[in-house]
Amino acid sequence: MTLRQISSLAFLVASVTCHMRLHDPAGRASLYWYPEFGYLNPELWVLDDALWCANVPQFENDTRCGVCGDPVNDPIPRHNEYRGRYWRDVRVRTYSSGAAIPVTIDFTAPHGGRWEVQLCDRVPETEDCFQSLLLDNGQTYWDFPLGIEYPQGFLTMVKLPDGVTCDNCVMRVHWRCVQNWGTCDDSATCECIPDSGNPPGGMGCGAQQTFRACADIKIQ
Repeated sequence: MTLRQISSLAFLVASVTCHMRLHDPAGRASLYWYPEFGYLNPELWVLDDALWCANVPQFENDTRCGVCGDPVNDPIPRHNEYRGRYWRDVRVRTYSSGAAIPVTIDFTAPHGGRWEVQLCDRVPETEDCFQSLLLDNGQTYWDFPLGIEYPQGFLTMVKLPDGVTCDNCVMRVHWRCVQNWGTCDDSATCECIPDSGNPPGGMGCGAQQTFRACADIKIQ
């Protein structure tokens, strides 16, 4: 990366409202941050923390988002999918089957909500392949209160499935925020206020801003 590119990057990062980035293992769109992947000539993209389904609010079980956060109507492979624009033929980490591994995520907007670390044991990745993994809070998800600032570099230990091996697996972070008011529903993030109106509503109900990030790993 040239000095001019670095200067431009610093300016743009300072000018953009950031959200979420898969830091370790490094997400496909974030490879340019890491010198060890420089030989792959990763493309610089300052919006690697804004893979938010084209900012189309998502219901809890929605199909209007690419599997790795791209606009769902983009041609396949989408930019952040297997063999897409930001994909490189590399496994950024190699893990042992069944191991508890550290995963680091940059959350840089206090949107609250629920996030999960998920695994697909093949490529190309598909939505029905991803399974949520056990985190070190004893759940398959973390819930963040709305408005609480979390530090960049949020570390959690993630339990990989026993007996699962794959030469190219895909790890994904899926984060559904709660900063929007919506009509009460049965989604896990909905904080319904029964007497709030007709129909009643609450924060985290209905469609919400959603972020995703994917990384290529190996499990042996």
